[in-house]
Amino acid sequence: FVLVISLVVYGWVGYNLMSIHKTGVAAPQVCILKRTTNVPCPFCGTTRSVMFMAQGEFIAAFFSNPLGLIVALFVTVLPIWILVDVLRKRDTLFNFYIKFMSKIGARRLLWLIVTLLIVIWVWNIVKGV
Repeated sequence: FVLVISLVVYGWVGYNLMSIHKTGVAAPQVCILKRTTNVPCPFCGTTRSVMFMAQGEFIAAFFSNPLGLIVALFVTVLPIWILVDVLRKRDTLFNFYIKFMSKIGARRLLWLIVTLLIVIWVWNIVKGV
C-alpha cells in the first residue's frame, strides 16, 4: 500500500513538474471541496509543497502546506525502508510501527492528526489558498 501511494505521489508531482516545464502552468486543481465551495481543504497546497521540496525550496514548501513536508518524508523514507526490510528479510518497519503505537497510543495519535488538520485547514482558509 505504501509503495503504491508513493508511486502515485511521484507520478502526480512528476506530471505537475513536466506540465510547468512545458506550459508554464501547473495541472488543473483537483480539490473537489475547493472547486465546488471555493473553500480550501486541509490538503490544498500539498502538491505545490512537495513540488517545492523536489526543487529544494524548503521554506516555500512549508508555507505552501506543511503537510507536504510530511508527505515528502514519508514517500522518500518508507519505500526505502520497506525495500531494505525485504532485502534483509526483516520487519524493522513493522516493529517500529508497533512500538510507536504502543508508546503514543491510537487515541492520542488520532487527536494529534485531527488537531494538525484543523490548524492547517484554518491556516489555508486565512491565507486564501
